This record gives sequence, structure tokens and C-alpha cells, in this order.
Amino acid sequence: MSQQKLFAEREEKLQEKITILEQKHDMSQQELQGIKKDLSQVLSILTEMQQKEKTVINESTPSQSSIKGPSPQRNRLFSSSSPNPANKKNELKTITPCPNSSDDDLDFMSSFCAVEYRK
Repeated sequence: MSQQKLFAEREEKLQEKITILEQKHDMSQQELQGIKKDLSQVLSILTEMQQKEKTVINESTPSQSSIKGPSPQRNRLFSSSSPNPANKKNELKTITPCPNSSDDDLDFMSSFCAVEYRK
């Protein structure tokens, strides 16, 4: 009879552990569902933001007909500069813009491929 008592106690403890594990599993499932819901909301917000960004970019990008070569202001910036301060006779002759450059280039100097100087 003592063995049956031990078995009953063990079974009771195991049942308690099973109940605790099931509760933890249920809580984990609920947490997982909450996380999935939150991530779904974040994804929809990011998708909206991406669509708005595409719209803004499309609206701000100039059409092909309005894209021109380098502006005259770029050339004027260099017209009076001298590449060698010791030799004031050298003057800028031409600036050749790179074929890929546009007025929107962030790196101003990289938009020029070649510069010729008069002697």
C-alpha cells in the first residue's frame, strides 16, 4: 500500500507539473499571437511609409525633358579661379561635365570629368 501511495503522490506532482507547463504554453501562445499582431501592424505602417516615399520621389524627380546639362552657375564658379596662385596667367578654358552628371549631384566636384586651362 505504501507503493500505491508513492505512485499516487508522484502522479499528483506530475499532473501539477503538466498543468503548469500547459499554462506556460498557453501564455507563450498568447504572447506569440500578440507579437504577430504587433509585427503585422508595423509591417503595414512600413508599407504605407514606403508607398508615400515612392510617391514623393516620383513627384520630385524631374521629367526627361526638363533635365539639362550643368547649369551656367557651375561654369561661372570656376571662370575667375586660378589653378596655380603663383601663376595668375592660367585661366580656366573649359569644363567638361561627366555624361552621367546632373544638377542634383550631391558631390559637386565629382560631376566634372576634365578641366582644361589656358596658358
